[in-house]
Amino acid sequence: MDKKLIDLAVDSFVGVMPNLGFEEPRRLEINLKEKNVIRNGVTVKVGFIKQVKGCIICNLSADTAMFIASTMMGATVTEFNNIVKSAIREVANMLAARSAIKFAQLGFDVDITTPQLIEEENIDAEMSSEVFLPVETEVNGHPFNLFVTIENAAEKPIAKDNSSFSAE
Repeated sequence: MDKKLIDLAVDSFVGVMPNLGFEEPRRLEINLKEKNVIRNGVTVKVGFIKQVKGCIICNLSADTAMFIASTMMGATVTEFNNIVKSAIREVANMLAARSAIKFAQLGFDVDITTPQLIEEENIDAEMSSEVFLPVETEVNGHPFNLFVTIENAAEKPIAKDNSSFSAE
């Protein structure tokens, strides 16, 4: 796992959400875990391929998903439907795309995979790496969790740490 690349991915989340009309996300907790994660409600996974390998998994409740879709659309959404699913996939896609742009600016050849959305409660999911980083955040008071595992497959040196995501 590459800490600097993970920091860039988490920073991307912080940068994307205000562009969609949300307050800057607030980190609640971050710690290293091994192999499996319990996911609840709505989960979207976007992978990185080529010289950067790994994935970002976004996990949130259906209520948080409806809040995000409502904010993005400018209208209240009261039912978890295809519009909400599309909005959550788009948030995950924007997060991964912004991360991929930052990786490319460091000289990495990277692509992202199509976002995969799963709706299930209390599912034990296996990450693509032995170790991953769960980042518990909240967006406008709504829990929005990230699970990140990113590896520098090209083993390129990274010159500086651009992380700006701090705990409160």
